[in-house]
Amino acid sequence: MGTFAVFFITSNTMKRLHFLFLICAYFTQQSIFAAWNVPISHYTPSNYEAGTQNWQILTAANGWLYAANNNGLLEYDGSQWQTYGMPYSNVLRSIALYHNQAVFAGGTNDFGVYSPTDKGELEYRSLLEYIDWDESDFGEVWAICCLDKQVYFFMRHWIVSGEVQYTDSIALTNVRTQYIPHRIFCAQEVDGAIYVGTDNGLYILSGMRLNRINGSDICASYEIRGIQPLDSQSLLIGTDLGGLFIYDGTQVRPFRTEADSYLRTNQLYSLAVRHNTIAIGTVRGGMVVMQSDGTHCHYISRSEGLQNNTVLSLTFDHNHNIWVGLDQGIDYVQLSAGQQYLYDPQVDLGTGYDMLQVRSGSTVRSYYATNQGLYVSPSSSFHTDPQLRLIEGSMGQVWSIASISNTLFCCHNRGLFIVQHDRLIPLCTDVGFWRIESLSDGRILAGSYSGFYLLQRTDAGWQIEKIEGYDATAFRWQIDATGAIWALSSTGLVRLTWDNVHLTLYSEDIQPYNGTNDWFNISRLGDTILITNSAYCRIVDEHGTLYRDSAFFARMAGETYYALIQEDNHHNILFIHGNSLYIALPQNAFVLLGGETGFVGGFENIYETNEGYVIGLTQGFCLLQPHLLSDTSSITDNTTPSLYLRQVSLMNKDNQRIYGESLHTPSSHPSHTDFSLPYDRYALHFACCLNADPTTHTQYAYRLHPRDQVFTSFSSLPYFECSSLEDGKYTLEIICRTVSPQQAPVEITHTWTFRILPPWYKTWWARTLFVILTLLFLCLIGYILHILINQRQLRLLHEQELHILQLENEKAQTRLQSKSQEMTRILHEEAVKQEQLSAIAEEITATAKDLQAHNYKKADDRLQRLQQEIGSQRDDSIDWQRFEENFDEVNAGFCKALTIHFPWLSKQERKLCIYIHLGMLTKEIAPLLGLSVRGVEMMRYRMRTKMNLDPQANLREYLQTLHQ
Repeated sequence: MGTFAVFFITSNTMKRLHFLFLICAYFTQQSIFAAWNVPISHYTPSNYEAGTQNWQILTAANGWLYAANNNGLLEYDGSQWQTYGMPYSNVLRSIALYHNQAVFAGGTNDFGVYSPTDKGELEYRSLLEYIDWDESDFGEVWAICCLDKQVYFFMRHWIVSGEVQYTDSIALTNVRTQYIPHRIFCAQEVDGAIYVGTDNGLYILSGMRLNRINGSDICASYEIRGIQPLDSQSLLIGTDLGGLFIYDGTQVRPFRTEADSYLRTNQLYSLAVRHNTIAIGTVRGGMVVMQSDGTHCHYISRSEGLQNNTVLSLTFDHNHNIWVGLDQGIDYVQLSAGQQYLYDPQVDLGTGYDMLQVRSGSTVRSYYATNQGLYVSPSSSFHTDPQLRLIEGSMGQVWSIASISNTLFCCHNRGLFIVQHDRLIPLCTDVGFWRIESLSDGRILAGSYSGFYLLQRTDAGWQIEKIEGYDATAFRWQIDATGAIWALSSTGLVRLTWDNVHLTLYSEDIQPYNGTNDWFNISRLGDTILITNSAYCRIVDEHGTLYRDSAFFARMAGETYYALIQEDNHHNILFIHGNSLYIALPQNAFVLLGGETGFVGGFENIYETNEGYVIGLTQGFCLLQPHLLSDTSSITDNTTPSLYLRQVSLMNKDNQRIYGESLHTPSSHPSHTDFSLPYDRYALHFACCLNADPTTHTQYAYRLHPRDQVFTSFSSLPYFECSSLEDGKYTLEIICRTVSPQQAPVEITHTWTFRILPPWYKTWWARTLFVILTLLFLCLIGYILHILINQRQLRLLHEQELHILQLENEKAQTRLQSKSQEMTRILHEEAVKQEQLSAIAEEITATAKDLQAHNYKKADDRLQRLQQEIGSQRDDSIDWQRFEENFDEVNAGFCKALTIHFPWLSKQERKLCIYIHLGMLTKEIAPLLGLSVRGVEMMRYRMRTKMNLDPQANLREYLQTLHQ
């Protein structure tokens, strides 16, 4: 029985607990504990491509960020991240800037310096070489302080100091080391003095000795994690679990704040102070920002937008914003941004369309129209932790809300509703409604998905009736002072007039659309209606007259399309152009909210509250507080940012870096010739940066003079590329246009001059060599011409000699031919004579025969004929001596050679030799010698014998050798 009773009670208890859980879950779904949070920019390890933890973080005078990261030194110039490692993948724990010219760094068992190069990079060099000690395992370097020309490195139990010598590189002189028996946690230079936090309290460094601060034993049981100047008279000391302490120059006492419990619970780890603001980072709870008196605490953790809750380091920048070094990443908390966002990490509010505050007595209720429904915040404090609750039955698209005649209307995609006691009461659910507006007679005009409706209050409540004559969607429209409705239809701008008696609208086309992507907008300023379009801007005055006024639009961005034009309570004109919200002031118009703001197209609504402007965005709502600018102007460095040429690299040389401006480059560096390149028709990549905070939206325009005559169009690309550059002097001109929230636009122009050296053949030595070679070539040409002329003259002379020889030869040949002909004639005559003699001999023989035959008559006749024949041939005998002379002339002295070699030759034998030399046959020679063929052969034989010739030797060949 007892067991059963226990079970019964337990079951009922479980049911009640389950019921309570369901109730809590229901109300949890209906309520959102949101907060207005400052904007935070996130930089994850994948963004800066390095380790997760960032142990120390600081900013240089030029605004660049440096962080001691697990993977080395991080550098952020406002445009890109650079990582500079340490040897052996050492974890970097601490960094310090030396007169903004170099960065001292400390890691595990190593410390050194990063020095800038002329290529815009930093090079690391260890400084352990300057220390002569045996302590190689000194652990982490947790702090570095620079004082004038001295640098101090603080390890766990050691202090190392040295005098810095900085010419081309960093060197240390007068290096000293000091062992400290107490464990060192942190160190900080303040007004020329170095304070050191140890496990035995707070000390001040004098030379290489530590002098303890009186009364600092109150901190001895805690780890001192930070020391910062609170004002000109006191120091703020942060401990891990003991909270904050203050040292006023005489004593150390606790510093009470509104965040004491928070600090002790979440373990303080980092501390930063600037002017009247204190920022404290914790191990578990994110960070807290408070005023210098410890009040007005603003807690920022993961639920408010930080990447994680472990804050390892903090530093203020020159704009009073905070860089936060986290256990996982880096965040940029924009305290001075003048804008906050309604944010809840657990619930997505969705798209914000409209916002309205309704006052009832001393209570102000804030309503937020979103694409998820209508939220209400009953909190009496608008700015601090508003509790949002979704109004029952409002889920869906709430396009707009309006309070007219003490009635709150909700324009919903499901109809038109009245909000009473945080519930929706339907007025018309036949069609969705966009917006409503009151008329001068107390009635209300409502624009729906299909035309207009008229609302009128009666004793029975609000009555709604459809207005005939216009059934297009009534999305954008305004009512002028005459009661006419200016609306946008599917064809363009129309003007609607209506018959109040019959509730009928009459449409008049005013201006059609110019194209498929054309946009119109209709805005109101008091009794004036503004119609804007990229090519058509007009004003409708209080008389309903449509006219053009260029001077009015010149106060803004000219005659163009505006998503919104609105007047605030101070008669300032707010307008949205592009994707930025501007405020038009008499002297200029500057950006209140710029960049990727996320305005909702068609629902660019601004609601003005006592705290600022509330703007609906694609991700909830933004609270814009322009008055914060004046609050931070005294602590914000409103200096003009400087433009740096961070990197010049060769695109066709594997992006080889050849030049760059780095940490040591003065912010006001003059234009000069910065670098030179050898000639190679380079493709160059120029990367620049502006030392402005990340909230600055920057656009660049470039021109490379004299190659380019005009600048490129403005773009957000921080680099410029060019290729195929000839040799010569070039000037890169960059115009940088900055647009920062709540600051007037700034335009910066800077130039860098560089030179591409001429190719080798255009250098002075090449030109000199070319002149020398040309002269040598000309001399060579002259020498060759001289030789050619001489050779030509010699050739001509030779040709003349040859011609003379040829003429003489021809003359000799003619003479020889003549001699030869003469010899031939002589021989012929000789042959004829011999034939005649033979004939005479035959006649004589015949005569003798006739005489023997006593034929005297016939013999007498023969003798008479012979006498006559001999008489006719008597004078034609051959002149043999002349013949030999001619023969010798033709045959190179053959006859003289015969006389020399064979003086014993008879006349007959000489003739035989001549005939043989002429190649005559024996039968041809015989008549000439008056011999028989046999007689000639016998003569030849006798001659060969006398000449001692072999019987087989060729007599002709032998004779031819005599005169050769």
